[in-house]
Amino acid sequence: MTELQWIILAADAAITLFASLNSLALGRLGRMKSQKRQPGIAYPPLTVVVTAHNQALELKKHLPALLLQDYPADFEVVVVDMASSDETIPMLEKMEEEYPCLRHTFTPLTARDISLERLALTLGIRSASYSWTILLHAGCRPASPYWLRRMGDAMLTSNDTRIVVAPVCPDQSDKADEYATLWRELLWLSYAARHGAYRTGECNVAYDRNLFMQHHGFASHSLLAGGATDIMVNHHSTKRNTAASIRPESLILYTPQAREKDAGVMFMETRRHLRNHHLFRLQYAMAATALPVSVATATAASAWMALHGQWWLAGAALLLLLIHWAIYHRAYARSVTVLGIRPPHPLSHLRALLIPCADVRSWIRHKLTGSKAFRKKFV
Repeated sequence: MTELQWIILAADAAITLFASLNSLALGRLGRMKSQKRQPGIAYPPLTVVVTAHNQALELKKHLPALLLQDYPADFEVVVVDMASSDETIPMLEKMEEEYPCLRHTFTPLTARDISLERLALTLGIRSASYSWTILLHAGCRPASPYWLRRMGDAMLTSNDTRIVVAPVCPDQSDKADEYATLWRELLWLSYAARHGAYRTGECNVAYDRNLFMQHHGFASHSLLAGGATDIMVNHHSTKRNTAASIRPESLILYTPQAREKDAGVMFMETRRHLRNHHLFRLQYAMAATALPVSVATATAASAWMALHGQWWLAGAALLLLLIHWAIYHRAYARSVTVLGIRPPHPLSHLRALLIPCADVRSWIRHKLTGSKAFRKKFV
């Protein structure tokens, strides 16, 4: 029996070691150096495209933070109204009198060949006065008055840069939603900086209009209801043309647009249309299951030892779990600190145990949802 218990402890140690190595993926962002703008090159003029639907209050609250950015080059903000029925248009017209760099346009009441979200983004990009455009929605606000500077820095890291991805974080949301969003952001951003972007957040993506026109915009997925920016960036991003801005000032806080129960299903539908980057899918799966598997094996091993009176072996199994938990916390905290976000309490990582469960639940709901639910949608 003693030999069996040693085998169990050795297996638990091997699993814990493997899980700890996978957990280090969350810390890659914290180990990366910020990309810097090439010296002697002026900041590029740019356009911020904001889409909105019945969000007059959010626009009134967040637009000043965009319009008063400390940016040493010309910039403008273009708001695309998606058939709003509230006071969005009158409010924008009034604000345009106060802010010369603010403009607005609107989508037609009907759209036959493209989803309304994609139509709004297309109109915003096409009507932009400058080649570089940054895509946001009305619920977004920059965390710093130097947000545009940091995005401009990333645009100029290389002559080949055409796409810039930057961090986002839910604003005033529940802690579980914030944790899961940041958890994914840490993986997405670190992967984008090394291999090209796999996915992005809901917003805070800079895109070269020439690249958009070259690939005919959203032509390859024009009828899908969601995932416009995700799929576009995934299809067009390469290691050479993509930069990741990982400075604290580049953070965008946002109000989630979709209801939580719908967001997971749309997440799975969007994933179905993503190309390449199979390595990321493998890394995501291993990082997502690292902590749950470690907790399960350590709990089972310690319980087995305790049942057979081997208390010090049970303690050794729990010690291995604590070591992995500390490694996991260190990796996560180091990366979110780089983004200017306060690290969570170590016990907050209990929420990481729910990420695989949430993904499985969303996958099942996605399979049970009719395909028409994901096609072109009007607001």
